[in-house]
Amino acid sequence: MSYRDLFIKKKIKWNIEIFYLHIMERIYLIAVIY
Repeated sequence: MSYRDLFIKKKIKWNIEIFYLHIMERIYLIAVIY
């Protein structure tokens, strides 16, 4: 496994985490507004 493969896997993991955080934040904002 090369450094590049590791970087891509890490980037995908970060993207999933960021996507999840955005969803949670949006749900929280909707819950607060309504």
